[in-house]
Amino acid sequence: MRNVFEYYKDDDYLAHHGIRGQKWGIRRFQNADGSLTAEGKERYGRALSEGVKKADRLNNASATIQRVHKSLDKNAAVKEFEKTNETAMSLRRARSDIDGLTSRLTKQVHDELEKEFGKPWYKLSGDQQIAYFVEGKKRIQERASKEGADELVKRYDELSQEYEKEAREFLKDLLGKYGNETLKSNWAVKYNFVTKEISKQTITDLAGIEMLRRAGGRI
Repeated sequence: MRNVFEYYKDDDYLAHHGIRGQKWGIRRFQNADGSLTAEGKERYGRALSEGVKKADRLNNASATIQRVHKSLDKNAAVKEFEKTNETAMSLRRARSDIDGLTSRLTKQVHDELEKEFGKPWYKLSGDQQIAYFVEGKKRIQERASKEGADELVKRYDELSQEYEKEAREFLKDLLGKYGNETLKSNWAVKYNFVTKEISKQTITDLAGIEMLRRAGGRI
């Protein structure tokens, strides 16, 4: 049998000499605490800005938003923030609690009404379907209220507002000079409910809305 080790030589070895221009122990894009260096902000901020601008050129709301999410997915700084932000984690739990309660009560009430009406709602006549859903909505609301749904929704709304602020602060820091650029598409507008003014969205506006959507917050 051939000795597969016969070609091994004592002076053969694998070495890594680092990145050209980088000093050992010094990170280019992140500080030791995980925050971004100036070079990191420039890199990830510029990349996100370019991604949003390219998406905006599609001039189609649905297609643009899909492309923006791809840009967010590819951005290491955004992914780290979304993964570690405590408000985002609490928001996802609140959304899950509301969905779980709604799903459980809806199934419970549907099961009851099917027995009372003798058949599923889609096999009922038009008038019976109306009565079925009116009664169903009433029961779900009453039981949800008893189980603290109002407090869950209130907490969810508070977390949505809190996370939107934190995400915008993060984006403001990340995007820097790129964040205030105005989008070009005709659909990219925002309405100020206080001043009653309509204006074009900026890169920070669109990215902030989509980060809130990704966390399951109220838009």
